[in-house]
Formats: sequence, C-alpha cells, structure tokens
Amino acid sequence: MKGLSSRIIELVKDKVVADFPELKGVEPSCSRKTLEAGIADRLEVSLPKRAGAVYVLTFRKDMPLEDVRLPRVVRATVTADGRILKVSVSK
Repeated sequence: MKGLSSRIIELVKDKVVADFPELKGVEPSCSRKTLEAGIADRLEVSLPKRAGAVYVLTFRKDMPLEDVRLPRVVRATVTADGRILKVSVSK
C-alpha cells in the first residue's frame, strides 16, 4: 500500500482491532501525507527533516443501528517505521 510495508500495516490493523473490535476484517485505505513542522511540534514528534512523510490508514465500516446505518471511521497516522502517532475516531 503506497510505500508502507505489509508487516507494518498488519501491526497497525492489530492495534486498531484491539481498540475497536467492530472493525475486525476491515481493510484500510492508505495515503501518504507530509507532516509539517508545526504539526510535528504539536504532536511532540521529533522527525528528521528527510522523514517529513507519514501514512494515514483509514478504516471505514457502516454500523447498523435500529433504523439507520452509522458510518464508523478510524484513522491511524503512522510513521514509515510503524510508530503510531495519532488515532482519531468518528463519533
């Protein structure tokens, strides 16, 4: 997936499923983003200048409720070496 190794993707999937078991079996989409210096400072991440890229794995699943389907989205921001910087969740 776009430059991220399958081993790292599997590790991130395991972590996400451990926290959100309803996402078991969901394959994430992967996109590469550039981490700007200001954002890196706020996340308290010290990245070398050449490693300003991170990957965002997005897990999506429609959760059935009584009369509607509610989308559940979990995004994991990960470095190329597999360190999870941030996980955000839809309500």
